Amino acid sequence: MLQLRRITRSYRMGTVEVPILHGIDLTILRGEYTAIVGTSGSGKSTLMNILGCLEQPSSGHYYFDARDITSLSDNERTDIRNVRIGFVFQQFNLLPRLSALQNVALPMVYAGYTRSERRERAEAMLERMGLAERMGNRPNQLSGGQQQRVAIARALVNQPELLLADEPTGALDSRTGEEVIELLSGLHGEGLTVVLVTHDPSVARRSGRIIRIQDGRITADSGHGAGPERQPGAGSDGRSRPWNAQHLPPP
Repeated sequence: MLQLRRITRSYRMGTVEVPILHGIDLTILRGEYTAIVGTSGSGKSTLMNILGCLEQPSSGHYYFDARDITSLSDNERTDIRNVRIGFVFQQFNLLPRLSALQNVALPMVYAGYTRSERRERAEAMLERMGLAERMGNRPNQLSGGQQQRVAIARALVNQPELLLADEPTGALDSRTGEEVIELLSGLHGEGLTVVLVTHDPSVARRSGRIIRIQDGRITADSGHGAGPERQPGAGSDGRSRPWNAQHLPPP
């Protein structure tokens, strides 16, 4: 599903070029649950940003389902981010003036859904997250765990093929963090490809594959974990469909 070939990434600081990633080669199969671990400054978040089409590499090639992302226009990469990839962040990144329902519905505005479709699908996803009674609440009226569930609902409402989670338990207490990891494990069990960045070994061990990155290089890889190249719920085009009619109204 994802292939990185000789990926490098550098940032310019004044007149100095600072290298972050050094020739990363990585393949992630459809249906895998992969944890990327490393210390602060190791390059793991930069690698995640490239996987999510948030950044372009300085050199090398990134293929998403055999399509070379590095050759696409900004608009084409935006389309992939909006529809095929879901993002979950450590600090939730919810808009404070919007309700939980409005936050979840927001990605569907850019995907072209009607107002009624957005409401119907957002309600269904929040119910799936156990937040049926909290749809009208703003983020400051929700606990940390509830905010992260809203963020996960927002990430999944467009039925992405890939979920990227950057330190999803970092701002949560241990019990709530465990609930979030259980939720991610359940989503993977339904066929969703999950890649998470974490510094927590106990979180990483819940995945099927652990990749360690240090000083911008992959230093260890436990190998491909469980997850066939095509999941039972995939469409005829091979694209994963982790959310079907029993979870959401059809797209």
